[in-house]
Amino acid sequence: MNSIPPHKLYGRGMASLTLDGAEFRPNIFRAAIRGHALRIFGGLLPAGVAEREVDQLFGGLGQRERREPVVGLVGMKFVTERLILKPFGQDQYRVETYEVTGQLSWLLTRPLPEEQREALKQLLLRLTQFAMILGGFGKSWRRADHRLFFPEYYQKNKRPYIGCHWEWMANHQRDVQIISPSHVGKFINDRLLPAAKRWLELQGVRLNDEYAREWRESWHRDKVQVWGRMAENQNDSLAIEWLHRPYTQGQSIKASSLTGKLGRIGRLWHRMYRHYQKDSQSNQITSKATGQYIELLTIFPDNSRECQQFLRFLQQQGEFQRVWPG
Repeated sequence: MNSIPPHKLYGRGMASLTLDGAEFRPNIFRAAIRGHALRIFGGLLPAGVAEREVDQLFGGLGQRERREPVVGLVGMKFVTERLILKPFGQDQYRVETYEVTGQLSWLLTRPLPEEQREALKQLLLRLTQFAMILGGFGKSWRRADHRLFFPEYYQKNKRPYIGCHWEWMANHQRDVQIISPSHVGKFINDRLLPAAKRWLELQGVRLNDEYAREWRESWHRDKVQVWGRMAENQNDSLAIEWLHRPYTQGQSIKASSLTGKLGRIGRLWHRMYRHYQKDSQSNQITSKATGQYIELLTIFPDNSRECQQFLRFLQQQGEFQRVWPG
């Protein structure tokens, strides 16, 4: 049975290659939500307990010492409504890309008591929204689509495809109520974390101050920072250029531990989240886009010189404001 109403989504990014060409693989949604559940649980629980609880939800091989396969509570279904596959780039950088519109549904694989079923609905809803707000799905999901937000990157030189872009279709953005950068912090504090804690409590998991301290991306206030600003249009991204050029004279994060490089995943996510109007009478978000974007940087700091310099820069510049933790 359906656990939450379907979300209608639009996305674009790099397609998967097959022996026959290229394809769009819907399992990118399950992989992303599973990964985010692990990050969120890892900020609330020790590593082993977080892994166990995620296996119970999405299935897995079980704990390392046993390796008994676990059938998860949650299944996923994506109904493709429109799909375009086409190449992008030249020579060694030529890749296949997709543009897709479809409906994403999360399913329960077996009955649950009403209280647990409602808690799981809320958890899946918030995890899906978290993925849409701060990142995306599929290859290069940690980066905004450079074709949309930094087209000059490709104008003079042959460059690899970077990023993806996802948007709500129909009225699904109304469920999130993100109309300013500060609302991202409210979403995390008031919706996402309470949903995760409620589900875990119903599973009999004891919550305390422990978390997966050794994980790079455990979602704990000591491990992660989210910064945001309003961008006037798709050409107004500030941070996308910082990934490739000095952000201030003599200082750069390009190819650092913060941004990563070939063969090494970085510690920074960059997102351009489309902004929608708010109805003055109903106080609800409408389905009409304003042309603006909420630009978001999610950073899992380390002690490197480049990272610490960049955090000091963010604290001093006037555009980005830290929205989580507050």
